[in-house]
Amino acid sequence: PITPTSNLTDDLIDGYMDNEAVYSIINKIAETASNVPFQVVDKEGNPIKDHWAIGLLEDPNEDTTGNEILFNYYVYLLSIGNSFMYGPKLTSGRVRELWTMPSDIVNIISGKFYEPITGYKLIEGDQETIFPKDQVLHGKLFNPRFRGGSWLYGLSPISVASEIISSMNSGNTALKSSFDNLGPPYIISSQMPEGLSPEQQEMLEDTYKRKYGSANGFGKPMLTGTPVKVEKLGFSPD
Repeated sequence: PITPTSNLTDDLIDGYMDNEAVYSIINKIAETASNVPFQVVDKEGNPIKDHWAIGLLEDPNEDTTGNEILFNYYVYLLSIGNSFMYGPKLTSGRVRELWTMPSDIVNIISGKFYEPITGYKLIEGDQETIFPKDQVLHGKLFNPRFRGGSWLYGLSPISVASEIISSMNSGNTALKSSFDNLGPPYIISSQMPEGLSPEQQEMLEDTYKRKYGSANGFGKPMLTGTPVKVEKLGFSPD
């Protein structure tokens, strides 16, 4: 198996599942695309009604609707650049079902130059499942890196935008922390000549977090028998 150059699972979690902007954009595109109706036409362009392929897309399997499986396909494609769909075949060669594969953990099994792909391997923990090449649909985005077989995988848009997405996620985390703590970071120091012992510091921190370290404690006066000084280290999130 050829391993993708980027960790597609990390891309999926950090970029799609943990970023509301990327999640909303991809879902909007996928929702729109999955509602575009498909047609089967003959050589003259005339629609063929009651074709088995249209029936397959409308009812791909017992657990998934046609819109859902297309939506899943586009989400994987637009997030990690690769979307795999499993279509087991009848003896006649006709595909009888379609199933979404967890595309971030599907590996390509490489062959020779004239047959670069011979199959697909689904790796989940200690379990590995091999899928024949002719029963898997691999949709991918163009990948210009033609070294080590990496071009067989689509280029992950989230990997390309990783620095921007990481900056957004870090900013959101910092902002949430600032609001949770009701203000910018600050230092509280004792004005007593002997200062505070480590035990007293820990007790003071625990008391503050319990009484004032939440939105419900905002604005409550804090009383202490020890003179203290507060030094702010930033600006209010307001």
